[in-house]
Amino acid sequence: MLKLAMALFVLAAPMTAAPIHLRTNALEDPLGIDTPHPTFSWQSDAKTPNWMQCGYEILVATDVKNLAPNKADVWDSGRINSSESVDIAYAGAAIRSQQRYSHPYYWAAFSVFGKV
Repeated sequence: MLKLAMALFVLAAPMTAAPIHLRTNALEDPLGIDTPHPTFSWQSDAKTPNWMQCGYEILVATDVKNLAPNKADVWDSGRINSSESVDIAYAGAAIRSQQRYSHPYYWAAFSVFGKV
């Protein structure tokens, strides 16, 4: 059974917000995922009126120290300009069963940036 975890990073931007309620295949804090191509979803903790997400970055790594842009050893989505935050498809190499992915299992570091 695949184990995935979440770690977060927020880009320095004029209006930033942290992603919250992180989900993998619609599950929050899953113990295991049995698909080689999971989906990721999150919400924003933005408190600014009219704030809107305008992009994100997803990282997947085998170790928390690799959860940084240009260091992710499994997958780095790159900065994606999009307001989407539900069922974002993993587009890296097939995730292996029984493999740990950051924190204790490591899924993605998100960077969420927005505008007012």
